[in-house]
Amino acid sequence: MAKSPPTEKPHSTPCFGSLLSVSNLERLVEKLEWFVDQPSVTREEKALADNLQSRLAKWDQFKIHRWRDGLVAVPKDKQPAFLMAGHLDTVPPSSAQTRKRENGRVYGCGTSDMKAGLAVMLEVLENFPDAPVGYIFYDREEGPIVENGLKPLLESIDLPKAPTIVLEPTNGEIQVGCVGSFHLDVVFQGKRAHAARPWQGENALYLAAPLLTYLSQREPDEIVVHGQTFRQVITPTILTTHTLANAVPGEVTINLNVRFAPGSSHEELIEEVKREAGPKAEVILKDLAPSGAVCSDDPTLAPWIEAEGLVVAPKQAWTDVAQLTAMGFPAVNFGPGEPAQAHQPDEWCPEEGLLFCYEKVLKLLKSGK
Repeated sequence: MAKSPPTEKPHSTPCFGSLLSVSNLERLVEKLEWFVDQPSVTREEKALADNLQSRLAKWDQFKIHRWRDGLVAVPKDKQPAFLMAGHLDTVPPSSAQTRKRENGRVYGCGTSDMKAGLAVMLEVLENFPDAPVGYIFYDREEGPIVENGLKPLLESIDLPKAPTIVLEPTNGEIQVGCVGSFHLDVVFQGKRAHAARPWQGENALYLAAPLLTYLSQREPDEIVVHGQTFRQVITPTILTTHTLANAVPGEVTINLNVRFAPGSSHEELIEEVKREAGPKAEVILKDLAPSGAVCSDDPTLAPWIEAEGLVVAPKQAWTDVAQLTAMGFPAVNFGPGEPAQAHQPDEWCPEEGLLFCYEKVLKLLKSGK
C-alpha cells in the first residue's frame, strides 16, 4: 500500500550554497521509497498518477494538468526558466524483487530507471514551490513509442519551449542527444521440405547466413555531432523460422534493431541492409523512433554545465530527449540513477546519486533567480 502524503508541507532549504544535510538525503530517500512502493508497470500507472496528483494539489502555486496518466505542474504566476521531466512507469518487477535500503543503496523495481529522478523532481517541487520550474510526469515510456504519453501530454497544454532536464539514469553525467532507433524485419523465402530430404527444399537459414555474417563483422559507424561521438549499429535480436524442428525452414525472419546518430538518415541504413540481404529478401520497417538533437550549447544549460564541471557524454541509447527536441524543447539527459541498473532483477540506485543530482539542479535553479 502506498504511503500517505505528509500532512504538513516540507520546510524549504535555506541556502543553495550550503552542504546538503542528512535531512536532505532522508527526504530524497523517503520520496524514492514513496514512488517505489507504488507499482507502476507500463499501462498500470493510474494509481500512482492519482496519488501524485493528490500530493501536488496541496501546492496552490501550481496549475496541474492531466492527460491520461500523465501530469504537468507549472507555476501559476510565472514562466518556467526550465522544466524537469520523468516517466512514471517501470518494466515488470522480477519475482523476488523487493524494496530495501542498505550499504548506501536503495533497491527496488524502477529505482534507477527512473523513480530516483522522480524523487529529485518532487523534492525540488516541494522544497521550492515558488521557483520558476515546471514538472512533467508522463506515462508509458517503457512501451511502444505509439503509446508513449509524453507527446500527447505536451500537445494538450500550452507550455513554453523551455530547456528541459530528462532525469533518466546517467550516473550524474550530462548525456546529450540520443540515438534514434528502429526495427526491421528481414524476411527470406526458401522452400519447405522434410529435414530427412533437405535436397527437396531450399533452406531459408542458408539464405539469411550472408547477412548475419556481414553484420557479425560490421564495425559501428562513428558519427561526431557537436564534439560527441555517436555509434550507429545494426544488431540482430530475433530469428524466427516459422516451422517445426524436423522440417527445412521455408521462411526465416530476422529482427534487426538499428540505432542511428542525431542528424543522420535512417534511410541510408535501411538501404545498407537491403543491399547486404540481397534482392530476394523483403525488408519491412517497424517502430521508428527519431534521434535527439544535441543541446549542450543551450544558453541556459551551457553556463550551468560549465560552472559545475559536469561530465558531458553522448547518449548511446534512445530517450525522450528525441521527442522533446523534435517539439522544440532544448533537452538533455541528467539523472541520479545508474544506467547499468536499468531493468535489472535486483535494481538499485546509489543514495549519493540522489544527493549529487539534487544539488546540481539547485545550482541551476539559483543561476536562474
